[in-house]
Amino acid sequence: ANSPTTAGVGGNKKVIILEESADKKWQKIRIADTDKEGWVKAGNIQRSP
Repeated sequence: ANSPTTAGVGGNKKVIILEESADKKWQKIRIADTDKEGWVKAGNIQRSP
């Protein structure tokens, strides 16, 4: 799927990973404490301890 970029997520924002693409290249996320969801390129998320 080739979709245009419509927004970004600022640094140090907490997100919840909802799912991952079959090829593991994309992750569907939700910004914590919001209803905003979208897909980000895998590897751009840093897991917190």
